[in-house]
Amino acid sequence: MGAGSGTQWQSGWTAGAGLEYGLTPNWIIGAEYAYIDVGTANYQVGGGAGSYAFDVKTRIQTVLARVSYKFSQ
Repeated sequence: MGAGSGTQWQSGWTAGAGLEYGLTPNWIIGAEYAYIDVGTANYQVGGGAGSYAFDVKTRIQTVLARVSYKFSQ
């Protein structure tokens, strides 16, 4: 049985959008969405006849919702 490890730098891109709405002069609600794509990395695990190669596609989608309070000065 083989073992493996590796480090690989990946670069990519992100796109997203967000909204905020003031419910009152102090209370604010908001939401945002982001799509992150850092491409595909190829990994080799094991050695010799027991070697495995596989690709990892890293794509992440996030959604954030928030409620904020603005303190008056």
